[in-house]
Amino acid sequence: MRLPTGCYLMHSRMPFHVEIWPSSTRQQMQRELYAFNLSAETLKARFIDPYDYGRPITSGGRTLPAGDISYLKVFVSASELDEPTIRRTFREYENIRAQREVTDDWITGPPGGKLADEPAAETEEATVPDAVDQIERICRSFGRVARQLTRRHDGRATLEITDEYDVQDLLHALLLTVFDDVRAETWQPDYLGGSMRVDFRLPEHGIVIEVKHARTGHTDKPIGRELAEDVARYGSPDATHAASILVCFVYDPEHELTNARGLERDLAAASHERLRVVGIVDPM
Repeated sequence: MRLPTGCYLMHSRMPFHVEIWPSSTRQQMQRELYAFNLSAETLKARFIDPYDYGRPITSGGRTLPAGDISYLKVFVSASELDEPTIRRTFREYENIRAQREVTDDWITGPPGGKLADEPAAETEEATVPDAVDQIERICRSFGRVARQLTRRHDGRATLEITDEYDVQDLLHALLLTVFDDVRAETWQPDYLGGSMRVDFRLPEHGIVIEVKHARTGHTDKPIGRELAEDVARYGSPDATHAASILVCFVYDPEHELTNARGLERDLAAASHERLRVVGIVDPM
């Protein structure tokens, strides 16, 4: 990394802040990615090096795929910023742009510009799918897996998906084929009148997965209403179970939903600075 003479020493003890604007439409729906109060070493390891070598960048539970960057800006301040208040009031842009920009001290080329200087082994990380993509692949194949389980040799006993608890059991098993730390957490929402629910939390990735089972009498409107309350629960600044990413999986084996694609889009549109929301319906 090239730095002007004395610049590194001058700024190394000051907190750095990062603003990233993605290049893909999908990521732009989640708006900018911000990081605050970074040391020079953390800035370089978590943002500058991945930028230079075309690797994914992860911060606050959100992952930008390799090269999905329109711009990365670096700022420095004389003292640490009040990050909790800034995020709670959704004033990231105003506060970070009020600081001194030092992007040119750190960024000297386009994303992945140093890949040509590195052996192939250095770029392997860029081919690893992010956690949300892996979860989406699991959910998109859920219906096929459930059907295959009913076709056991000689009619042997199997797991039949008849209610939401069955969906949770099978999804839990499938998640464990990819993620080492999957935590099933039980809680009691207001909208189910006392019935307990199970969420799946992936703490390493800041992800919570909500599961719904579409059925007669429990389709678009009630499911949409329940998921809206879940989004509010996890996205609230005061939430005790806050997450950076909420994946809402709706299993709809009988195609009870009248507008499954619209539900997915509505959930994505509910994303905001504190929470990225991903909606997945299967089978579609």
